[in-house]
Amino acid sequence: MLDVVVGQDNVFADLGFSAEESINLKIRADLMLDLRSYIQKQSWSDQEAANFLAETPDKIECLMSGDIDQFIVDELIFFGVEWE
Repeated sequence: MLDVVVGQDNVFADLGFSAEESINLKIRADLMLDLRSYIQKQSWSDQEAANFLAETPDKIECLMSGDIDQFIVDELIFFGVEWE
């Protein structure tokens, strides 16, 4: 017989990350999923997304593949914002 455990709202907390790290990972994952979804809806190539977001195609490839370790929260929030 299997024991069923109801998870929390944050899978990273369920996986045993500290409270602070699990919140940070969830925020990054949510932002990455939103950006990825937007890029897919536009049917952009990595190069087109990179041009629009003022990033490199390599960085967009990391975003699209879910390589969460390549990003920090601030970077994801300000994707495409060019500072004067």
